[in-house]
Amino acid sequence: MLSDHKYGVMEFLILASAPPIAPPTLTGSIYWKLNTKVVTNDNFLPNFLEVWEVLLAREGMYENVADWWDECAKPGLADFCKRFSSMVSSGRKSTKRLLLVWLNIAMRDGDWKAVTVIRRKINKFLQEDSMGFIVRSKHKQVVEEERGSSYHANREKKYMGLKKL
Repeated sequence: MLSDHKYGVMEFLILASAPPIAPPTLTGSIYWKLNTKVVTNDNFLPNFLEVWEVLLAREGMYENVADWWDECAKPGLADFCKRFSSMVSSGRKSTKRLLLVWLNIAMRDGDWKAVTVIRRKINKFLQEDSMGFIVRSKHKQVVEEERGSSYHANREKKYMGLKKL
């Protein structure tokens, strides 16, 4: 079963706007975790486009596109995505609670056909949740491994001139 959670490591290179003679470059890596099920939600795209139009209208209020992106668009989109994810998460939790109530009612009434259907739905939620746990734990492991590598690399740089580790 494929998970709706993805993680990845992205290397990036940003060329800052500067004279063409010697443009400064910024490098680094970023971890990005995205629950792709959120963006496939029927309500995501219309709401995203509405927020994007508002942010796009504010572009003229900034000196350049980089300032607009850093100060307006990026924080605005991050806020929208966090709020939308929270809304979807609340809906999932409510649905799971409702399914448990229906399961108890069906069991009390002896409606075993309904019990089977409801259990399948609950099982599907639990499988999705467990896949999310697995992906998040893998992401955490990758981050922790990076920290260890960075620690030793920085230590080696620091003590390279002193010839002692």
